[in-house]
Amino acid sequence: MLTIVNKLTVTGDRAEFERLLGEITGYMKSRPGFVSHTLYKSLKDENVLIETGTWESREAHAAALQGPGFRDRVGLLMKHATAEFEPCLEIPAFPAGQ
Repeated sequence: MLTIVNKLTVTGDRAEFERLLGEITGYMKSRPGFVSHTLYKSLKDENVLIETGTWESREAHAAALQGPGFRDRVGLLMKHATAEFEPCLEIPAFPAGQ
């Protein structure tokens, strides 16, 4: 499993940002290997959103990034926000007492 964590900070038109993010999320959900998506709003700054996406594999996520129109959509989104992207692999829980 691969989890993607994105920190998105809205810097432009909020309505257009939300529309474009919805398009991208819908596209990603339609791709093979997609597992789940969650979007969070920061309680410290309403312009900061954290999203997580879980994929069956790195390869499935990489293939989705190469799909039709993905990069164009992200380019449009980045006119209204900045992003920090962090791919993550889950680690097993630490043993009790450590």
